[in-house]
Amino acid sequence: MEAGRDKATSSDLLAIGQGLYAANRFIAGGLLTISAIKPRYMLALYLSLCFVFSVAAVTTSGTSSIAMLILVLCFESACFATIFTLGLRGLGRHTKVGGSLLVAAISGGMVFPPMTGAVVDAKGAHTAMVIPMMGYILALM
Repeated sequence: MEAGRDKATSSDLLAIGQGLYAANRFIAGGLLTISAIKPRYMLALYLSLCFVFSVAAVTTSGTSSIAMLILVLCFESACFATIFTLGLRGLGRHTKVGGSLLVAAISGGMVFPPMTGAVVDAKGAHTAMVIPMMGYILALM
C-alpha cells in the first residue's frame, strides 16, 4: 500500500481521471464547435484551472488532494489539442512544417516526469506538483 491507497483503489482512481480526461476532451471540442468561445479563451481557462487545482493539490492532503489531481487531469484534456491548433493558425504554406515541429515539441514534455520523480524522492509528492504547475504558468504566458 502506497500513499494511503491500495493498488486496486489507485487503479480505479486513475481510471476515473482518464475517463474524465476523455469526456472533457469531447465536451471542450463540442463547446468550441457550437459556441462563440474563442479557442484562446478556452485554453486560458483550462490552463488556469489546471494551475488552481495544482495549487489545491499541493496545499491539501488525503482524498481531497487526490480529487484535485483528478481535476488537473480532467482540465489538461483540451490543452494540447488547443495549443496545437492555435499554433498552426495562420501558417499557410508552412503548416506541414509547423505541425511537424509542434509534434516534435511534445518530446520537451519528457523532462517533466523525471524532474517530478526526482522531487518526489527528495521532497515528497505534494512539493513535486510544483513542476507541472510551472508548465501551466509557462503555457499561460
